[in-house]
Amino acid sequence: MVAFTKYNNLGEPFAVYREEPLVPRIDDRFLDCSIYLYPKEERAGRGESAGGSGFLAAIPGFGPGWMLGGKCPQEDFYHSYAVSNAHVAEKHPVVRLNRDDSSTANGHFTIFPFTRDDWTFSDEYDIAVAPIDYKEGHRYLFIPEERFLTPEIAARHDVGIGDEVFMIGRFINHEGRQRNNPSVRWGHVAMMPVEVPDDVDQPKKIEKDFVVETHSIAGYSGSPVIVRPLPAHKLLSHVSDYLYVPVVEANTNVLLSGSTPGSPVHPVAARFGGPWLLGIERAFIHYKTEQSIKANTGMSAVVPAWHILDLLNTDKLKMQRRAEQERLLKSIEREGTTLTE
Repeated sequence: MVAFTKYNNLGEPFAVYREEPLVPRIDDRFLDCSIYLYPKEERAGRGESAGGSGFLAAIPGFGPGWMLGGKCPQEDFYHSYAVSNAHVAEKHPVVRLNRDDSSTANGHFTIFPFTRDDWTFSDEYDIAVAPIDYKEGHRYLFIPEERFLTPEIAARHDVGIGDEVFMIGRFINHEGRQRNNPSVRWGHVAMMPVEVPDDVDQPKKIEKDFVVETHSIAGYSGSPVIVRPLPAHKLLSHVSDYLYVPVVEANTNVLLSGSTPGSPVHPVAARFGGPWLLGIERAFIHYKTEQSIKANTGMSAVVPAWHILDLLNTDKLKMQRRAEQERLLKSIEREGTTLTE
């Protein structure tokens, strides 16, 4: 309960009490970072098969791949990726994205018919990534590299047990046939990265993951888990303060921070910290009942975000980004246009 001061008709103050919600509302656009994965293109078209979830990430374009002294000619150019679990992408490599409401004449979604070979898999962790083109008319929200939690950020801002998290993914009981219809689940960090098996029947299948209490079920594998490590009254939940929204009129993977191209992370986010991508949900953790029936503990294993960064910055993907940047610059030189145009 929070006390507020009001005044009677004589101008005298008196106190009233109101219940203030502990969990501030998040911006609806957080849902636009979620993607659905399917085994086949035709099943994606029909919205069939439980499949799994994923999300969109962005890596800035810079470095020796830019042939102009190593400097990107446009500071807000990003490379876009689909991210999911390796165990999801292996059997469900096809990605489905929602189209913007203004584009429903062309269908409510777009299918990217990826195959397993289009994904890059981690050798150590249950994660996979695939480059994905930015196209107009889609509901895109990319989680940029600087919003990924790292051990250094976690130590500096004291991210840890009890901090609030929310997860955006696929609720298979109502996943949406005509459109992806992601849902949000809430919880808290229960354990910092520890070795914990998610399946009692596969005790050797162990990763060093966060353990979060989010009451996950099948279908949420691959979902992004966002951590908000501050008291509720200090949080700003407006997504444009922290994440990047694509420029609709651009023909490249140009992204924005807030409302100004190339602007830095919002100063409030820099001062208070968060929210950050804690990691990617790998699985809910099982236990066995006395009747030897596997049951959900209510806990989930979350692969730390810094392992996703390691995968995105492997030599293979850096070479892919360099090739894309060189192709883009050659196209610009040939057409005599600027990158923005």
